[in-house]
Amino acid sequence: MTLITNYKNFNMINEGINNRSVQFENRTNEHYEFISNYFKPYMSLEEFLTVDYLKVVVMRINNEIVGLTLLVTYNKKVSKVKIVYTIIKKEYRNKGLNQELLNFVFNYAKDIRYEYVIANIRESNKSSLNSFLKYGFVISRKKGVYESGEKKIRVFKKINYDSNSDEQIIEDDNAISSNEQTPTE
Repeated sequence: MTLITNYKNFNMINEGINNRSVQFENRTNEHYEFISNYFKPYMSLEEFLTVDYLKVVVMRINNEIVGLTLLVTYNKKVSKVKIVYTIIKKEYRNKGLNQELLNFVFNYAKDIRYEYVIANIRESNKSSLNSFLKYGFVISRKKGVYESGEKKIRVFKKINYDSNSDEQIIEDDNAISSNEQTPTE
């Protein structure tokens, strides 16, 4: 797996927290343990370390993991980056760090010229939903239910590319129009 550390136009939002970095890292036991502190992982450690479709974006402050986003990329009918997990340590929440992780992921999706960034969010996780909506994601019509029985809300953000230049134009619609296609897995 290639280690990618920078994206053009990636800026740290919260300048008040020093000595931090956001980058892709090769998956390790440390990442799996960090995820396990917040969620029951849906795969074994061995699987986590060996599958080729997962990418881990890590935010560190003074070399300590304080945030992590787990990604999967799809390139079937519609190319998309799916955010599987985004986790911020409790003591670092509400400081804009989740927005920095989303910014990094979105710049990655633009760089690989994918069409969408998507995520499923538990209905009870209002702060996560609000963070995605604040970043310009839209709630999809596609619904689902987790194994626990809790409803999931799918959010997505479409990336448009101007055919006259290499500049990407991000669609800022606040609602799904009746003729817009929602990405599917």
